[in-house]
Amino acid sequence: MIIQCPHCQTRFRLDARHLADRLAIRVRCARCHQIFTVTAPSSEEAPLKLEPAQEVRDAQVISFSNQKGGVAKTTSCLCMAVALARRGRRVLLVDFDTQANLTTLLGQRKVRSFYDLLSAEEPIRAGIVPVQDHLALLGANSRMNLLPKRYLNTQNYEQLLHKALGTVKADYDYIFIDTPPSLKFFALNGLVAADLVLIPTQCAFLSLQGVSQMEQVIQSLRKRLGRPAQHRLLITLYDAQSTASQAVYRTLRERWSEQILEPAIPLDNAVSEAQILQRFLFDYAPTGKAARAYLAAAEALESLL
Repeated sequence: MIIQCPHCQTRFRLDARHLADRLAIRVRCARCHQIFTVTAPSSEEAPLKLEPAQEVRDAQVISFSNQKGGVAKTTSCLCMAVALARRGRRVLLVDFDTQANLTTLLGQRKVRSFYDLLSAEEPIRAGIVPVQDHLALLGANSRMNLLPKRYLNTQNYEQLLHKALGTVKADYDYIFIDTPPSLKFFALNGLVAADLVLIPTQCAFLSLQGVSQMEQVIQSLRKRLGRPAQHRLLITLYDAQSTASQAVYRTLRERWSEQILEPAIPLDNAVSEAQILQRFLFDYAPTGKAARAYLAAAEALESLL
């Protein structure tokens, strides 16, 4: 059962067996140490201390976004989500791209998109489908193209996704949003919904300009709406044998040293091979260099949040 501290509003899972046949019980909040009554047997009994591990935290929302295409954005979103799911974390993937590449990679064909659910005035929970243990998907389809036509001229249109995700945050540990390579309707919704924006960027010269532009947009949104709170760079498609790639990598590290999520994801043919076979990278090449890097990046992301 879920209980909530009346003082700091922190929510916890409480094993119902603690109640047994008693009518009331006192507990102590692990965060603010406030003692409060759920159903206490008597005022003399020592309060049950709630362990920090029992705390219920809303999902952390991470948006994978870059206005530049071809930076392994969808691949990184999927691989890091799968890595966390296999660590026992509950992860929801949200495909917020009209191309529906994330949905396709997961082998989902007939899905109800965010647009379908909004049009039917149904909660987004109704469109979420399980993918594997601890991993679920809110997919996309071609009808997503109708979203801007219907909502672009409405007030606070860029907060549509943020408000909708608020209804399912308690069900997951992480929500990953895949956005299209643009800075328009869909990407803006993804940025505003995010607690953290992860900017995948390859080691190419034009990527430097792309990162700077992304930062400007994020800072503008943060100033106006207070979101997103954080952003980080994820270096992808890194070719350690390429002189040009090495040079850009050094520049990225010098200019954004505090914003880079380590490690860099190396160029690895196993990634595209796994996609062709519609297999998860960690099943196809679990010891490959990209798989090991994505696992390490997922661990770094957890420690960051």
